[in-house]
Parts: sequence; structure tokens; C-alpha cells
Amino acid sequence: MAPVRQLIDWHTHCYLPEHIGAESRAVMQARGVIGGEAWPEHHRRGVVEGGAEKFVVIKMPTKSGRGIPNDFIAEYVGRYPGRAVGFAAIDPTEGDAAAELERCVTKLGLRGLKLSPVYHGYDPWSPAGLAALRDGRRIPDTGHVPHGRCLRSGSGARVGQPSCWTGSPGRSRACG
Repeated sequence: MAPVRQLIDWHTHCYLPEHIGAESRAVMQARGVIGGEAWPEHHRRGVVEGGAEKFVVIKMPTKSGRGIPNDFIAEYVGRYPGRAVGFAAIDPTEGDAAAELERCVTKLGLRGLKLSPVYHGYDPWSPAGLAALRDGRRIPDTGHVPHGRCLRSGSGARVGQPSCWTGSPGRSRACG
């Protein structure tokens, strides 16, 4: 018997209008990001009712006029138990990133991590970047890195021009 196939949308965003400033909205629209709107009703229609049996909601990075709380992501995915998984996003150069990640996992129930050196403006191989990646290795992670950088994991280096990575504890894989 053939395995049952599921449609899983592994990278979605959801936020409220007040989470996105005018500057960020303009940049998103200029880059063709579906009008720059991913409000809960849009997310529900497009993802939840649009055929995805399971989905991941990833918090967008917080710089450039975006202020989406990790708490919002946790509350939203909590509406869809068994279907939705939430990923936190942290900026390792701000505040106590390790404590925020711990809170997101243990208190909010978020199950993955988004790191964004490109959007947060830090070198992924800086002490802060490496510490965030190390602290996040117990959960799946995804992120964007500058083109021309080397993506490293515990199993060795992969050289290329990755624009993002996906991984799970102990492994990472370049994509794009």
C-alpha cells in the first residue's frame, strides 16, 4: 500500500497589521511579497482552508519595521493543535537571546528557530551568531545567510552560495 501523502506548508508567516511598519510594508511590496499582508484571516484562507493539512508559522525577523512577538506566533498556532507548528525568531545581537529562545521553547511551546543574519545585520560566524546556532541545535532551525558564505554544520562544511538553510538537531542543509 502506498504511503498517504500530506500537503505540508513548511514556511508561512502570520502577523497583525500593527506588527508591520510602513517602511517594512513598502519593502515587502517592492519585493513582490503578496501585497505585504499575512493577517490571521489571510493566513487562514490561504493556508488553513487552502489545502495544507499541516503547516509551520515562522516569526519574521524584527528589524526593518517589523515587531511580531514570538508570543503572537505561539497563540496563533495554538488555534490549530495537531496541524500547526510555530518557529521563534531571535536576533542574537539584542538582549538575552539565549533566554528568549529558552522561553519560546519551554513556556510558549514553539518548536523551531529562525535565524536571519541578512535581516538582522550580523555576521553568522560572529560569536553572537555561532552562540545562537549552538543554543538552537536542540530544535529544527531555518534561516537566511548572505550569498557567498559557507554553511557549516557539525558534520563538516558545505561551500557554496546558500541563501537559506534548513536543519534539525545535528544536521543542516543548504537550499537555494
